Amino acid sequence: MLSTPTTHGTDLLILAVLTISSLAAIVGVVWFLRGKFMARVQSTLARYPKESWLAASQRATFFGQRSKGGKQVKGNGLMILTRKELHFHLLLPDREWTLPIASIQKVENPRSFMGKSILRPLLKLTYFDEAGWTDEIAFAVPDVAAWTKSLNALIAGREGRGEERVEAASKADAGP
Repeated sequence: MLSTPTTHGTDLLILAVLTISSLAAIVGVVWFLRGKFMARVQSTLARYPKESWLAASQRATFFGQRSKGGKQVKGNGLMILTRKELHFHLLLPDREWTLPIASIQKVENPRSFMGKSILRPLLKLTYFDEAGWTDEIAFAVPDVAAWTKSLNALIAGREGRGEERVEAASKADAGP
C-alpha cells in the first residue's frame, strides 16, 4: 500500500515525538541516578572527615570478593583510606566494605582477578574477615602504586609497633 503525503508526514511526526520522549526519559533517569549517587557519596564523605584521609578516589572500581564466588559484576564507587581502615562504597548496587588495617595481611597488584581484567595492575587485598576466615577483594584505582605503597606502609607500621595481626586462633594456640 502506498502512503500518501499526509500519512508520511504523520509517521514522521509520531517518530519525532517518540524520539524526543525517549530522550527526555533517558535524561530523567540519568538525572535521578546522578542525584542518588551524589547523595551516597556525600553520606560516605560525611563519615570520613577529609583530614583523616591518606588517599581517596571517586573513580575506584570493584572487581569482586573471592568468598562471594565468580558471578559478581564490576562496579564503580568511592574508596577512602585512613590510618585505621580502608572503606569502599559501591554505588550501584548500594554496598559497602570496611576493612580494618589490622585485618589486611597482604597487598598485591595482579593484572586480573576472578577472570576480570582491565590490562593494568589491580589493588588486591588479602584479609581476615570478621569471622577470622581469609578472603580477598580487588579494585582498580588510579595510581595503584601509590595505594599499594600507602597500604604497605600502614601494615609495616602496624607490625613495627608490635600490634598483632587479626588471625583466627588455631586449637594448638588456644592452650589448655
